[in-house]
Amino acid sequence: MTCAYVSIVCMIGICDASIGKVDGCVTVQSRRDDLESLGYMLMYFLRGKLPWQNMKTAFKPFERERKVGVCKEKTSPEELCRGYPGQL
Repeated sequence: MTCAYVSIVCMIGICDASIGKVDGCVTVQSRRDDLESLGYMLMYFLRGKLPWQNMKTAFKPFERERKVGVCKEKTSPEELCRGYPGQL
């Protein structure tokens, strides 16, 4: 799995499941998550990289995914699309 293009909601579900915080709750991906992932892919094609790609972490299970999730939450759509047409 590549976490670069996964929506934030799915990212949280993946990380919570990895450390046992789900407690019977299932994260269901919606159309909104699909659109968010598509937006990340489009920006990758335009920019050549995303802010959370190539993050270095110590080898711990799901540590990279947690850091990518935090970076995604901190990066606003406006910041991600800065310098590109407003439609994006």
